Amino acid sequence: MKFGTLSILITKISLILILYLYYSYVDISIQSSKIEAGCVLLLSLIFLFQTKSNLILCLVAFFIFYCNYSIVLGEYLIGGNLGIPVYEVKTTYIYGLTLRTLLLFVLVINLFYKKKDIKITNLEIKLKDNFVLFYGGTIILLYILIFGINRTELSTYSVSITPMYEYSILIFVLSYYYSGGIYIRKVVLSLLMFLFVLQDFYYGGRITSLQLILLFLVTIFVNKLSFKKILMFGLVGIILNSLVGAYRNSFELDRLNLLSVLSDLKDNMFVFDTPVYAYYASATHIAASEIIDSDTKLRSFFAFLGSVFLGDDSEIGNLTLFISNNYFLNIGGGVIPSHFYFWFGWIGVLAIAIIIVIIMNKFAKLEKDYHKLTFLIFIVTVPRWYLYSPLNLIKPILFLLIMFFVYKVFHIIIYRSVKKRIYMYDMKDN
Repeated sequence: MKFGTLSILITKISLILILYLYYSYVDISIQSSKIEAGCVLLLSLIFLFQTKSNLILCLVAFFIFYCNYSIVLGEYLIGGNLGIPVYEVKTTYIYGLTLRTLLLFVLVINLFYKKKDIKITNLEIKLKDNFVLFYGGTIILLYILIFGINRTELSTYSVSITPMYEYSILIFVLSYYYSGGIYIRKVVLSLLMFLFVLQDFYYGGRITSLQLILLFLVTIFVNKLSFKKILMFGLVGIILNSLVGAYRNSFELDRLNLLSVLSDLKDNMFVFDTPVYAYYASATHIAASEIIDSDTKLRSFFAFLGSVFLGDDSEIGNLTLFISNNYFLNIGGGVIPSHFYFWFGWIGVLAIAIIIVIIMNKFAKLEKDYHKLTFLIFIVTVPRWYLYSPLNLIKPILFLLIMFFVYKVFHIIIYRSVKKRIYMYDMKDN
């Protein structure tokens, strides 16, 4: 390791230690939390501009910035109606401690993210042409489109999508991979994405739709991306998100009023309520960590791992649900660093931040197709892994890798079968 590189590393570690010392000696107060909230917002904005040279990763940075913007304004700098009307753990200490986990998380990502100019062409995947796998995937997607929704009468919002609808994004990814880049197949995929998004919107969903829109941007639309277009799409997405939020209050399209939605957005300073509710769930994680013993925390973590690799669905492995049912009520979700603070304290926050920044730094530069597809899934699932559960960071990637190698086996079998038939026809001609 060169001296310059070593000195930079020592400086970065020193900044983390300084922040830890600050946490140890500066008591949490309303004023300190406002200053720290401003730092979270500033660091999130810096990270967004750091990723300008890597447009695909810039989508992740924009989403994280907007979520953190909503949290900071909704719960700290403005508050009032922008915050959530739940107060069980909304104390100065718990909310201040929750904010400090977020501050450490964004600081580590900023410090260790390696800013490099990465051209879109370097991130492009070498698409395979397989008629059978592409249209086989299309048939499965049509089945999910029709049968992957709980079609109940709409009056109030409840989750309507099934797990197969949520995980259909993996089939979209692999269908794109085996499309061969053929124009008509891209049109078919784009149409299916549009229908999935439209149906999800109709039933009041937003996160699954957002994932599919991100997928469209990093696959079909990738060569037309620019930083300005990302900001433009972000603004359009915020308006669409608010329209769906207004629609699911009554589920009556004729009651939708675009001007009223825009006025509400302006009055609410463009704060997105989902991150604010997820942040309250994070605060319940922090509050519970103050009273739960270490053995229970470890059991929760190993049950979480069991849910990833063994399909264990025990309550204790679902941290947010476990806390809501046994300690502090929440609405679900939880910003990613609070899960790891609950399990391992400050070391846990540091660890998950480093893991995420390693994915950001390494996977975009790897040459193998499955590495690039893994990175793609990391990008498009950011709404779920950042705001809901780290399960959504690991499980989709694990499933994708399994499906990738299964698809690859079928691709080889189909290719050899076609090649054999062509050879036999040539022999007959001769």
